[in-house]
Amino acid sequence: MPNEKTILIVEDEPHILAGTAKLLSDNGYVIIEAENGTTAIDIAQTHRPDLILLDLGLPDIDGLDVCHRLKSDPQTSTIYICIFSGRRTEPADQSEGLETGADDFITRPIDNKVLLSRIKAMFRVIGAEQKLLKYTQELETIIDQKIAELKGSEQRYRNIYHNSPDMYVSVDPTNGEILLCNDTLLQKTGYSREEIVGHPIFKVYHEDCFDDVQAAFNQFVDTGKVEDKELVLKRKDGGKIDVILNVNAVKDDDGKIIHSISSWRDITEQKKLQAELHQSQKLESIGTLAGGIAHDFNNILSSILGYTELALSGAGLDDAVRDDLQEVYAAGLRAKELVGQIMTFARQSDEELTPIKVDFIIKEVLKFIRSSIPTTIEIKKNIASNSVIMGSAPQIHRILMNLCTNGAQAMEEAGGTLSVSLADRTINAEAANEQQSLKSGNYIELKVSDTGHGIKPDHLDKVFEPYFTTKGPGEGSGMGLAMVHSLVETYGGKIFVQSNLGEGTTFTIYLPIAKKQGTDQTTRPVELPTGNERILFVDDEKQIARIGDRILSQLGYRVTATTSSEDALEIFQANPDEFDLVITDMTMPKIAGDQLAQEMILLKPEIPIILCSGYSKRLASISKADIGVKAITKKPLIKEELAKTVRKVLDKK
Repeated sequence: MPNEKTILIVEDEPHILAGTAKLLSDNGYVIIEAENGTTAIDIAQTHRPDLILLDLGLPDIDGLDVCHRLKSDPQTSTIYICIFSGRRTEPADQSEGLETGADDFITRPIDNKVLLSRIKAMFRVIGAEQKLLKYTQELETIIDQKIAELKGSEQRYRNIYHNSPDMYVSVDPTNGEILLCNDTLLQKTGYSREEIVGHPIFKVYHEDCFDDVQAAFNQFVDTGKVEDKELVLKRKDGGKIDVILNVNAVKDDDGKIIHSISSWRDITEQKKLQAELHQSQKLESIGTLAGGIAHDFNNILSSILGYTELALSGAGLDDAVRDDLQEVYAAGLRAKELVGQIMTFARQSDEELTPIKVDFIIKEVLKFIRSSIPTTIEIKKNIASNSVIMGSAPQIHRILMNLCTNGAQAMEEAGGTLSVSLADRTINAEAANEQQSLKSGNYIELKVSDTGHGIKPDHLDKVFEPYFTTKGPGEGSGMGLAMVHSLVETYGGKIFVQSNLGEGTTFTIYLPIAKKQGTDQTTRPVELPTGNERILFVDDEKQIARIGDRILSQLGYRVTATTSSEDALEIFQANPDEFDLVITDMTMPKIAGDQLAQEMILLKPEIPIILCSGYSKRLASISKADIGVKAITKKPLIKEELAKTVRKVLDKK
């Protein structure tokens, strides 16, 4: 029967396939069954069902791949596909399914009545899409072949004209005035018909592209058509719409142009996606570059910090020299943290959440900011809390740097005051409701304020959106505040913004107070653990091998140091029982650190091994258990960290 609706069910579970088929068959649908992806593709190509219910977990081809193949084939691309799965039902799975071309997503189990209602709704959509596709194709054929007869066909296609996804206008070629427009143009630009019809075509264009518009108009006068011209429309509220312009002429019997038909296709979303892709690729490139330099830079820092520690541990230093060396050491530690921040920003590392005190980080950030902003900007701080939160010091540092930098940039021209405050706040149920779903409890309240130019009211809701920026081209990626918002939410907190034009902006962050004691990251005398075990230390950098030897020797250990992984393996093979511990670099020529560790474990399974690295992309994707090592440490090597790690590993042995 011509009105029968055919459904192809693709499911490898026989009882689910049979049950679904019976339910739909009993309700008047013609059912075709397939138990795997290959059969489903063949049936779709030969029978062209109206709807496909597609399971994801198929035995031969993944359901998403089946969907992609069908949507990529012109013969089957218009078939309505609904992912119908009881597995992989997370939002990310649904998003991935829709991105491969699926038209809908139903998760199982589902009530039979609801399923039937959903399928009826799908067929309504299928019918509407088929009608729209048919009418659009007819309209394009008429425009291409008989554009001169458009006036006589106008009434017949008025409904299609006004409901087209594209914007249409007819323009008088003698004076450039708009003669008529469709409803889509009014909806997208915000103008009324009276504000458009009878007005110059330039009214709907953004002033940034007036020269291009004039060139397109001249091209139409000369040739009678314009094809795929990229321009920008201006909404009534001042917003921009990126469009592709196409213009064709309507002529009388004598070949004289009566008016033009202009169509604008909105490509704003397409350009936004292109910009996001470009930004993503740029961030990926930054990440690759950061990873490439991190290893070498951390090796350099290992030398700076290691030799400084050795010098500080020496006797007979006068106070001035000791102070100078401590400044060098402090600068090295800041550089170490900076590398960590760069790697985190480049998404090359995960930060472990630990108890920390924000007040010390504020002081560090403001000290850094002071040296990098104009003297016309005054910095004020009011720290009234030393409470602890669970977080990552580098990430909190990034949050503060971003907010303080934004505030300073808003005051670069006229100067002003940058204020940072920290206080404890208890949020009760009533206050939590006012603070947009902030849970009741104890929080630190971090405020960063400036007296700059402020943020436009219509921009306030967008400031935390990725890629949104009010800065000029090349001045900002639009990712800073999005990153801040993401980190704050990750910590279980909230961020709010208040701003008045000409007065300034305040960002307020609430972060939950932790019960654990935090670290203040200040230097205190520490009695380092020592030992007398035998250690094989391997690093292809001569300076680092020497530093490791000297530091471990100072701690009482008996050290054999080498700069060759091949030599290290030979030394170990000669007498494995001579060593109680092996410390090896990850990135080395000939034999990499993880491979060296595995070779040594084969020779002596109980040997504890510590793997250290400035950065290794391969190391980022594996765990200690994968390669059998007892600890993984990051360069640069710090004496205290190395001493504690070595003692901890040896004591566990």
